[in-house]
Amino acid sequence: MTDPDNAHHALNLVAELEQIRRRPSLRRARTRIDAVTAQLAASAPHFVPTFLEEVARIFVGVDNRRAAQQYFGKARTVERAHGVAIDVGRHEAAFVEFAHAGVVSATELATECRAVGNRGGDVRQGFTYALGLVHAQARAGVCPSTDVVAAMRQLGGYAGMDHAEVDDVLVNGLLRLPVFKKASTKLFVMLAETLKQYPDSLEVLWDVKPRKTKPLHFLRLWHAAGLLEFMHTDRARYAQWLVDFINTYGGDDGISDYSAVLENEISYCGTALHGLRVSKVLIWMPLNVIDLLCEHGVVWDGDRTDASGKEADWQFWLEDDYAPHRRSLVHAARNPEIFPHFVEGIYNFEVEKYLDVFLSYEGARDLLGKKIDELAKNHNSISNSNDIIDDWSFLASPKIYEAYGEGIKKLFERDATDLLVAAVRTGTIAELTWPAYEQALARVRSKI
Repeated sequence: MTDPDNAHHALNLVAELEQIRRRPSLRRARTRIDAVTAQLAASAPHFVPTFLEEVARIFVGVDNRRAAQQYFGKARTVERAHGVAIDVGRHEAAFVEFAHAGVVSATELATECRAVGNRGGDVRQGFTYALGLVHAQARAGVCPSTDVVAAMRQLGGYAGMDHAEVDDVLVNGLLRLPVFKKASTKLFVMLAETLKQYPDSLEVLWDVKPRKTKPLHFLRLWHAAGLLEFMHTDRARYAQWLVDFINTYGGDDGISDYSAVLENEISYCGTALHGLRVSKVLIWMPLNVIDLLCEHGVVWDGDRTDASGKEADWQFWLEDDYAPHRRSLVHAARNPEIFPHFVEGIYNFEVEKYLDVFLSYEGARDLLGKKIDELAKNHNSISNSNDIIDDWSFLASPKIYEAYGEGIKKLFERDATDLLVAAVRTGTIAELTWPAYEQALARVRSKI
């Protein structure tokens, strides 16, 4: 840059940059860099982009990519804010350099891709330049954003290309790069139609995990884009992928809502799920999903079970909004590894509120019966009996007796003499006096 009137600025910048180069610490240098930038912006703004690019180079050299990205971006911001005339050759060379270092932000890359179409000259050549930036960034470990893809589609349109053609050349350069597996969920959705044209893309999709997306939303997006169906080429491998997905996110409250997609994908896998190991962390897992997995013969791995995963959560299954989607839960009820967790998760207040729901579904009805049997077995002390009378007395009704017969009878028929003997042997003193206990028990029995 030739500017005799401001030659002193150039000389001062050399000294400033040398000082930063000797001690390239952002914490130490930030205040001085900002002060020099403000001073130049006020008196010689055309020096600012060059200065900040040199600062960015220093941070690239010490592998501080975040700082490098920050100052390269600031260079462009000042350039636009002050209307600094750019030398296209030098400007594009800087973008190529910093794209290869992986320090051009998604915002700046998208802005540059759009700007190329307004510079005149050969638009097709401009598209090739912008495509090179995108792929250079990706090779440096930075996947393009959806905004960058949108900008490339716009630029491609100026060059006479349709979206499919633009997406094809983008995917061609991304597919074999490790960073592509870390792309955002939305990017895969955006490029789905093109990805489905490449069999090699399956090897990428098998390793993709949701990024900044709730797990069930991830499945819905991929289903809508046809990516899950595309992965159906290998049922056994897909079943393992789905189990890995469930094991990874089964402890996430984002998987607790109803998802027809997840249930349909489990059904698609069917017998391919048999023998695959699923972590028994049930607190967030929808009851429908657990029942489906039981139906298809997965092995429940208890090694990762912790206190938070020992009981199934009935809340979503019981709610009225869930009614059209409820499964009977008969497979869970018959699975010896699983039904105790369902029984443990049954609480009196939910049974009282949703009693008709429990009685209307075979599996749920059986599970409530197991809960009643468990309560009856624990009905072995005065204090336990008092708790049952307080919490479960609503079960003393003809409707319940009709469903559970002797089971409910055992719950409320307990010999007072046996209870007294047990209390004496253990030294337990009941909170209720003995006559009060007998009166309460008599009231419950009278309802049956």
